[in-house]
Amino acid sequence: MDIATCFTKIKHTWTELSWPEPEEAFVIMVKLTEDMGKIALMYCRLIEERAEELSFKDYRVNSSDSISGVRSLQLCVVLNNMKQLREVISKLPEDLDWQGLKEETANMISGDQIQHTLLTQLEIINSSINKKIEGVIQTLAQKLQADIKKHIDNLSAPSDANISVVN
Repeated sequence: MDIATCFTKIKHTWTELSWPEPEEAFVIMVKLTEDMGKIALMYCRLIEERAEELSFKDYRVNSSDSISGVRSLQLCVVLNNMKQLREVISKLPEDLDWQGLKEETANMISGDQIQHTLLTQLEIINSSINKKIEGVIQTLAQKLQADIKKHIDNLSAPSDANISVVN
């Protein structure tokens, strides 16, 4: 099950709860957003570990393969998963109806406090995900650079089959 499905279930549960006390709903929303952020960052760590694992695997490149094509494809999938996560996280304000919560708590909690608290959490989560994405991109670039160098070295090395002996 992917993280988007997990978050969809969390959002559905929040909607079904329809918390009756607006002030308590705000406190719960702050905690829910914080927890979803922790889940997202744990997911990123797991993906990052997978990227590291893939970057160290030794794939044999034969003449019909592109340079580390298998590794590149797998690392691109890892990057895509992180990008999808970032998109899911960015939709939290709409999906969890932060505007509705702001309106319901208008008499008790200032709209600026709600926006500041929740948006700050969202910015921290997005910043952390972006750093993880940058790390995976660096891993991919370093590994591909090493693989390209190795491939060029193999191509430029003299082959015994190409050397003719002159008598």
